[in-house]
Amino acid sequence: MQTFDPSTSTHQAPSSVWAVVLSRAGSKRLPNKAMRPLHGRPMASWVFDALSACNGLTRRSVFTDDNALLDLLGRNFPDFCIPTFERPPALSRDTTTSIETLRYFLNFWPLEALPPWVMLCQCTSPLVQTGDYQAAIKLASTLPEGSQDHCIISVSPPAKPMNWLFQEAADGTLHRYGSGDSSATHGTTYFPNGAFYVFPTALIYNAPPDFSWMTIPHIHKVVMPWQRSIDIDTYDDFFMAEAMLSTQKTFNSEKLIAHSPLERRGQAE
Repeated sequence: MQTFDPSTSTHQAPSSVWAVVLSRAGSKRLPNKAMRPLHGRPMASWVFDALSACNGLTRRSVFTDDNALLDLLGRNFPDFCIPTFERPPALSRDTTTSIETLRYFLNFWPLEALPPWVMLCQCTSPLVQTGDYQAAIKLASTLPEGSQDHCIISVSPPAKPMNWLFQEAADGTLHRYGSGDSSATHGTTYFPNGAFYVFPTALIYNAPPDFSWMTIPHIHKVVMPWQRSIDIDTYDDFFMAEAMLSTQKTFNSEKLIAHSPLERRGQAE
């Protein structure tokens, strides 16, 4: 397992994207979830495998307070660089945001030594595939380098048309949310699935404490099928991911998106 000393970083030429996986040991809804066995392997290892096979990354790093996770990296994933500084308890609370943790991580390096893009990855998205990361890296290469007005997020299509939603009024009755037929929203509405986010490094490096990625003017997407978009926060999420992996299928993005629940039901409904 490599460690990475910020004092030597100016001697390494940055290229494109630095993947940083954030994880903490103190999850309450699903304790020890990064190391919880998922289909016979620690859950985090599925994400590490996908990143290890990914081309175009300057580095792969994990920033965590979980010693068991660091041991797993040391034994099985030597291509990941572990920082010499630790994730502090103040950044490992339930209320800590990923953005402030990533900003803390990046600020240990001189900005000029960092690559133009940083990809924030989550251990809680074990069904993500290398091709999803590759699509984000390829898309980043087409965006204006140095601009702080662009970012890339992973998304999935909705299971039902957004205009099927109802909103409760003050008197308890339901009213349609939006209007138009179901075809009007299909293909144009997506949910962030939390698998990864690609940000301009300088933007996160200098971000104020209250920064939100939703304020970035131009948000680009990498579409993942709903079957691979499970973000594991609860036992139900975990059991669903286990069931998906138990099918022993390789989930191809294009095929699965074309057969999402919304399309299979057709537009007749």
